[in-house]
Amino acid sequence: MRQLLLLFSFLTLFNTLYSQDSVSCYYNYNWEVCKKTDAFFFRVIHRQKKEEWMVKDYYISGELQMIGFYKDKKCKFKQGDFYYYFKNGQLEQKVSYNNNLLEGPIYGYFEDGSVSQEGEYKNGKKNGMFKYFYTTGTVSWYEQFKLDSLILRECWNEKGQDMDPEFPPHVEAFIAGGTRSLYFLVEENFSYPNEEITKDLTIEVEVTFIVSKEGKISNIKVTGTNKPWVEKEIIRVFNLMPKWYPSLDHMRAVESVVTIPLLFKHIGKK
Repeated sequence: MRQLLLLFSFLTLFNTLYSQDSVSCYYNYNWEVCKKTDAFFFRVIHRQKKEEWMVKDYYISGELQMIGFYKDKKCKFKQGDFYYYFKNGQLEQKVSYNNNLLEGPIYGYFEDGSVSQEGEYKNGKKNGMFKYFYTTGTVSWYEQFKLDSLILRECWNEKGQDMDPEFPPHVEAFIAGGTRSLYFLVEENFSYPNEEITKDLTIEVEVTFIVSKEGKISNIKVTGTNKPWVEKEIIRVFNLMPKWYPSLDHMRAVESVVTIPLLFKHIGKK
């Protein structure tokens, strides 16, 4: 009996210590803490030693998204190498931190393993040559920096033709016709259930979704309402959307997240 009590005490102590060193939390696509139902990612933290915490971030479906080290439990102070991964397990990016500042080379990869980016940081600032590549291996963008000061920039399309160097390196995803067209599509297609038609309603929500590299919408999430019919109807309407123009990163189409605020004011039909 005494051995069982000792074993029980040991397991209780072990579980207590482990729970202190292992913490999980959930994040939305913008890496803001959220409920599990709204999460795209979750985080697990393990204490390695007195001032070192190993962090593993996962896609909500369970695949590893990042592994890195922090000097504090709140994960504010980065130190050492950080590795980021695509869902298929392919390395997406490798960077290093020294005293919470980017330091040394940065490497980026496409999902097929080919190089997408290379450059170098010094004391948290871009320093030297940065190159960005298309999946074909040709250069899309070239920049030369000296401690974050841009010295030279050149860019090319996928055919190798020169592009205006003033073209912005990052372009947000958008729908043809812009925001006005988006709101028109939502208003024209949004329907109220019979039991709500006679009521005066004000509905204010935010809609977050992913726009793929091909311009397709997915993972639609609605926040700001406790009415299931509102969430269901907005998701239905957004699934009717035509393809978007994807976000561009240094001339390459990339997956991105879009958040749209919506305000509905309905005057009940008497």
